[in-house]
Amino acid sequence: MVGLSRPYLVFGFDAVTALHSAALISCVCRIFCGTMSWSRNATQVRSPLSSELNSGLSFSALTDEQRGSFYPSPVPVLVRFERGDCVYKWTSYTTLVNPKNGSITEYWSPWESFMIGDRKVDGFKEFRMRHSNLGGAVGRPQQAARALAAVTEQWNGMRSIIKAQFKKPVWGFAGKARYQRKFNDSAHPDEQDNVFFIGGAYQVVIPNLTPEWIEKL
Repeated sequence: MVGLSRPYLVFGFDAVTALHSAALISCVCRIFCGTMSWSRNATQVRSPLSSELNSGLSFSALTDEQRGSFYPSPVPVLVRFERGDCVYKWTSYTTLVNPKNGSITEYWSPWESFMIGDRKVDGFKEFRMRHSNLGGAVGRPQQAARALAAVTEQWNGMRSIIKAQFKKPVWGFAGKARYQRKFNDSAHPDEQDNVFFIGGAYQVVIPNLTPEWIEKL
C-alpha cells in the first residue's frame, strides 16, 4: 500500500496571490486546471493519466456546493491518491452507498496524514489524539469532527465511522472545510440562523466515486 505521505499535487491560485506576476498567472492556471502535476518527491513534471478518476480536474469543474465547502485560503489543492490509500468519514449509515440516494459521498477525511508543502494534513490517528476524550467523558472526537468539519446537524447524524480504500488511483481536492450553519432546516429557516460550526479541518472532495473506484473496509 502506498501511503498518503507521497501524494501528487496540483497547486492553486495562492501562488498567484503571493507572486503577483502576470507571466506566472498563465502557468499556474494551466497547472491548476490539471494539464500538469508533480509529486513533492518527484524531480520532473508529471501529466495526469486519463485512466485515473478525476485526472485533470479543475476547481471550477466542481459544483457550487463543493467549491463552497472550502475556505478560500489556503487554496484547495488537487491531490492524487494511490490504489490502497484510505479515507474515512462520520456517517449516519453503515454502507458505502447512501441508501437514501444510491450514491457515494464525495466528502472524506484522510486516514493517513500527509503534507501539502509545509502544511501537515492530519489523519485519523492525529485527529483522535488531538481531540481525545477527557476525564472519562465520551463523544469528544465526534463533537470535534462535527464542529471542525462543519457538518450541519440536518445533514448527518454522525453515528458511526466508515473507512474506505481506493481500488484505483483517484484525484480530489484537499483543503480546509468552510464554516456552515449548525442548524439548517428549510421548515424553520430562521432557527439558530446566527449559529455556525467554525470548520477548519482538512477535507478531501472526490467527485464521481462509484464502487469501481472505492470499497468499504
